[in-house]
Amino acid sequence: MMSEKVYIIDNIPLFNPVTAGGKILSYDEFMAGRTTLGLCTKIYFVTADIDSITNMTMKMQNIFIQSRMPVIVLKDTKREKNITVWHLLLRLVKKRQEERDSDKLVRVVNDRMDWLEHRIVRKRYRKNSMPMYIKTTMAYGVQSGGMVAHSTGVINALAKQYGQIPVYTTDYISSEVQTRNIHHISMKAYHDFSELRNLYFNFSACREIYGLQKGRAPAFVYQRYALDNFVGLQISYRYKVPFVLEFNSSEIWTSRHWGNGLKYKNLAERIENLNLDKADLIVCVSDVLKEDLIKRGIESQKILVDYNGADIEKYNPEISGKEIREKYCLQNKIVIGFCGSFGVFHGAEKLAESYAELISRDENYKRKTSLMMIGEGRTLPEVKRILKRFQIEDCVNCVGSICFEKISLYLAACDILVAPHVCNKDGSNFFGSPTKLFEYMAMGKAIAASDLGQMSKILRDGENALLFEPGNVKDMSDKLEILLRSDVLREKLGTNARKDVVENYTWDVHVRKIIEKMDEIYGG
Repeated sequence: MMSEKVYIIDNIPLFNPVTAGGKILSYDEFMAGRTTLGLCTKIYFVTADIDSITNMTMKMQNIFIQSRMPVIVLKDTKREKNITVWHLLLRLVKKRQEERDSDKLVRVVNDRMDWLEHRIVRKRYRKNSMPMYIKTTMAYGVQSGGMVAHSTGVINALAKQYGQIPVYTTDYISSEVQTRNIHHISMKAYHDFSELRNLYFNFSACREIYGLQKGRAPAFVYQRYALDNFVGLQISYRYKVPFVLEFNSSEIWTSRHWGNGLKYKNLAERIENLNLDKADLIVCVSDVLKEDLIKRGIESQKILVDYNGADIEKYNPEISGKEIREKYCLQNKIVIGFCGSFGVFHGAEKLAESYAELISRDENYKRKTSLMMIGEGRTLPEVKRILKRFQIEDCVNCVGSICFEKISLYLAACDILVAPHVCNKDGSNFFGSPTKLFEYMAMGKAIAASDLGQMSKILRDGENALLFEPGNVKDMSDKLEILLRSDVLREKLGTNARKDVVENYTWDVHVRKIIEKMDEIYGG
């Protein structure tokens, strides 16, 4: 029997596309040949933005070869576009030309760096105008995780203060944001070369943003820093307004320790240093980050340490987890939960080992408890191998990627929430401010967390959480067992955690500190 449609889903982490009818395969499953296509009349390649597909030529070539179809339909939430073998040939020619032009592009970027380094601009803080929010992390399609939560929280808090602020983004923006003035910026070239794509984007994005702004100068330019990016800096110079840089980590460090390294490392360092040097205000999420910036020669007075936060209306104890508990047959169980993108620093593998250790202590825990792991990412395969090795897969629900808008329902289904973060492997200090931790606190749930970095300052052992030694499986199991045995303690910790986040760690508080610092720098 002929299948009408086959949907091949782009291999974007935390991407949750909606499809109707037909067979659904991930791109990785398709390439591994684990599932046959059968007879089909149409193949769709589903992605976040059909103009911004990373490694586009390779993916299209592979699909044409594997499927032997004459036409592939590129599909995102708004558009469809037919691609033929002729289109693929043109892509191959363009890829070859871009490869030849790579040295020229690098020279152009270095020339622009020279110009920006030596340019002096007298800036004006236009308090009666709206700020501009820019997010150019090139994470097309990522629909959940701390980055989405952070951008949603900051945009909404800015919108409360200023109204319908303009947002320019490469990334997914939640439907929960309070501004409709959102502009998605697509890639224009170098789809097959990640670093070159980023470098070229600095020019194409600015041209597009200038056209959309129509000459309106913002109060200030706020940008979440991204690898190889100096869009916000250029725009602040164009309009002669302050440049506020949100700096969550060194992209050079993360590429070396959590990524695959960089081909144009020296240029990336130059761009990062220029952003830090020229920013009028740097907003970082931890004291460790501030200390590192000062060591790099950045002036202390222009650095604001501003912890992450939570939307206390979206995340609150009144949300019901009944639907999720029923879906996974958890009605009579104590549910231990974890939510994250399974990064190397999240420690999800340690939680899996800890839960196995817990069950080994008492077989009744298999019947009384369940572990829910929300999200997907780099370490999830290892987590699943651990669960299989200890034969506890039946006690664990790995629910996959859940879109940002529904995360609170899954957290509500849990009784205990765990933040098992681990130390950096290179021995450097933990510099993060885990967004999920604040969301855990806002849900009013009992928390077990690593005694690490900023978490050690926010959480007080025995008062609003139980803390364990980072990476210590037995210590984590001990603390989880204490929580399993006392619903009174769970209630106490959850209540105190909720109170703390409401008073100190909302996105409104976060943005108010930024505005107050701007007033301080520019004399109120």
